[in-house]
Amino acid sequence: MVETTKKRILVIEDEEGIRDRVVRILGYEGYEARSAADGLAGVSMAHAFRPDVILCDVMMPEGDGNDVLDLLRAHLDTELIPIIMVSAATERASIRGAMEKGADDYITKPFTTEELVGAIEAQLRKRAAIERR
Repeated sequence: MVETTKKRILVIEDEEGIRDRVVRILGYEGYEARSAADGLAGVSMAHAFRPDVILCDVMMPEGDGNDVLDLLRAHLDTELIPIIMVSAATERASIRGAMEKGADDYITKPFTTEELVGAIEAQLRKRAAIERR
């Protein structure tokens, strides 16, 4: 049996242009995508929407990416959702810090559609393998 349910992606991004572009790309790629304009709204939406993967900007007002990681990892219903951090920051310390806080991946801006979809698909495959066991 082929799974026909669209995978749900939550995009937490404060820059409206980037947020809209990513949601549009994800829709074209066959995902059900929703978005939040800041970290606190994103955490709330994650609990209600129950996404399969979360894309989260690092630098945002009202709860930055590190706050989002802490809040989502602290709750049973969101602690295992794969979180891909997205940032213009390419410094090793920024990337390492996000990974140590529990991020599952980290992609830098600007990114291509292929990089974005590749990161999402890798997390979906990983989660499917875990669920099969």
